[in-house]
Amino acid sequence: MPNLSQMVLPVKDATTGEITLQTFNIIGGGSSPESSGFGYGTCSTAYINTAKEATLSNFVLTKNGIISITFDNSVPANSTLNVNSTGAKAIHHKCAALASNVIFGGDTVTFIYDGTYFNLIAIDRVPSVSNNKVVI
Repeated sequence: MPNLSQMVLPVKDATTGEITLQTFNIIGGGSSPESSGFGYGTCSTAYINTAKEATLSNFVLTKNGIISITFDNSVPANSTLNVNSTGAKAIHHKCAALASNVIFGGDTVTFIYDGTYFNLIAIDRVPSVSNNKVVI
């Protein structure tokens, strides 16, 4: 049974497709969520650059850490994310390298770091209006 410093999430095995429940530590040995691999940051890297860089105060790259990043610009296919110069890690979506037209400028994206990749788990997108129609 998890305690208050843990969370249970469904995890899909990329090879078998099997979904299991796994317990993740929410707060590790650090004195703040950021030092345990959690937090919120921003990325202003230009669209054309696939090596995205983000800043997150006091962030420490930690396996099973969950972060949210707001992107000023869209993110092209096969991009990487480097948070606070901890090293570029590939962005994965649906168990594969990021495709085009997934992350747009203004999106806030939540990732879980599995020790190898930043896996996209949620996108918060602000709807826009085009030709009097809401576009999401």
